[in-house]
Amino acid sequence: MLHAAISLVEALGLHRAANGHELLATAAKLAVDWGLSGSDATYVALARLVGGAWLTADRRAAVRVRERKLVRILG
Repeated sequence: MLHAAISLVEALGLHRAANGHELLATAAKLAVDWGLSGSDATYVALARLVGGAWLTADRRAAVRVRERKLVRILG
């Protein structure tokens, strides 16, 4: 049953990312350098590592992201 559920997610084109050292180290650096919360920095770090963008409605956090391609503000 679990494998079937994972297969359904993979069929959507979604990808899983590990929360290993590279993600955590990148998030910690972004949190310190850009003044982001730990959770916001983790989303931005993930976006950077997978070549995507962080989607957020939090404008105050979004403007702290210095690499504009990494963030899209919703709303």
